[in-house]
Amino acid sequence: MFSCLVGRDRQRRADHVPFPCGASEMTAQAPDLVAADLAKLITLAIMYGATWRHTYRKHLRALAARPGGRIRVVLPDPSPGSRVAALYAATLRTTPDDFCGRVSEAIDDFHSMGPPRHVEVYLTSAAFRHAIYLFSQQAVLAMYALCSERIPTPALLASEGRLLSFIREDFDRLLDQSDRVT
Repeated sequence: MFSCLVGRDRQRRADHVPFPCGASEMTAQAPDLVAADLAKLITLAIMYGATWRHTYRKHLRALAARPGGRIRVVLPDPSPGSRVAALYAATLRTTPDDFCGRVSEAIDDFHSMGPPRHVEVYLTSAAFRHAIYLFSQQAVLAMYALCSERIPTPALLASEGRLLSFIREDFDRLLDQSDRVT
């Protein structure tokens, strides 16, 4: 299980503390959520997700191998001159070439997880302000730090309500603006 932090009191902990919009604050790692909910579909909007991909590779491959299993991932466009790649590179204090290499590695890695009918990779010029992990019945909205440091960041679990509806609708809009990589 994972625990959530309640308000400013970092000593108090609970499993899910609901907010009125249908969200709970949780710590960044949620392996039980991922293992339990990777039965049918996962939809991701991430910068490149190296740590997450490597941590959950076994689950992702199992999902892609299931009949009806589906992985959809939207990544930043790594093409030369990509403004979003330059933005992320500056944020991460790396070069645009290095950042684009990380995204290209993610594209190849996701494609290797299963057949094209089960794994869809899209590229976008939209700048992500957070990561989205959208599962069959819930979603995780993971914050990106505004500083250039690799620090733990909070995440929100959306199980129902306005936040989950917004995440689903916003992801559909993002897909409409993205190009599928074949």
